[in-house]
Amino acid sequence: MNKALFAILPLVAIVAISGCVQEQATTPTGNGMVITDFSSSLDTVSGGNKTVTIYLEAENMGGDTITKATGCLIGSNMGDDYQNGLWQFSKDVEGRPVCQGLETDETLRPADLANSIPGGTLKSRWYLKSPCLAETLSRTDSFTGRVFYEYDTIASTSIWVYTETELAAANQRGESIPSSLVVESTKGPVAISIDAVQPVRAEDGTVTLKITISNVGNGVVFDKEASIGGDGTSVPSLSESDLNTFTAAFTVSGDIAEDVDCEIELTEIELRKGASVTKTCDIEIDEDKISAKNSFPITIEATYGYYIDSELSVQSSGKRNDDACEETETTE
Repeated sequence: MNKALFAILPLVAIVAISGCVQEQATTPTGNGMVITDFSSSLDTVSGGNKTVTIYLEAENMGGDTITKATGCLIGSNMGDDYQNGLWQFSKDVEGRPVCQGLETDETLRPADLANSIPGGTLKSRWYLKSPCLAETLSRTDSFTGRVFYEYDTIASTSIWVYTETELAAANQRGESIPSSLVVESTKGPVAISIDAVQPVRAEDGTVTLKITISNVGNGVVFDKEASIGGDGTSVPSLSESDLNTFTAAFTVSGDIAEDVDCEIELTEIELRKGASVTKTCDIEIDEDKISAKNSFPITIEATYGYYIDSELSVQSSGKRNDDACEETETTE
């Protein structure tokens, strides 16, 4: 399979016969992981070899349990030697690599906003040594906290199909007839909506779905197959082919929906930060299989990788008679 931003798993429509119209449902909203804290123990530091702690916390605010997530620190002027003007990871504290992921078998549960139950939180800490700078030099360095994770978004609805005879009879009886789709969707940084004219008349032979997929999480979608694991010593490297596109597949099964012509099938689609894409799918209806009124459910599941960023800056300056820097020079 060609690598792409994320894959919409096959949309499965299962035939279900029902005699009543769905009740209205509230579609939840949410943006997956949210960075709730990215801060440093010091905003300014004078002199070299001073410890600055950087904190990163991200909470799962969406509707899916996370089994793979990594928090990474990306910084300007970071390296192995504070003596040469670089921020250095403290060798006094072990187990604090550039990227820190979930422990084995650890998961992050989604928040339950209705009951005020917070979601699982990814917590990362980094201990840096400030650089040695000339006494007259002051510099501001920028740091990025980046959280990579994998997520699912699921949207579902039911398509109602009436014969002309039953539709006329239902109107005469004063029954409630569906005028729009009721879509239930899980929370996530990628949102899915489904729209179609309701009800469908069996004699028309076709129902057209409009599927809109939006990047609402203020981050970047990437191919779920791209690795975000590793030993934590480097930030995951995502290629151009991993970013901002996805591949979709669409299938329908059952007696009522007998064929499908879907515009998103096996097509690479761009989905950039803050953008939306809309495609259509035509489903053929077997008129002979409709008895008065019937419905069949539609489910779309998107599985993808996602990352979000937060920024901070720390100002460092040189100091006269800096013992830490002088001692380092002497040992060399």
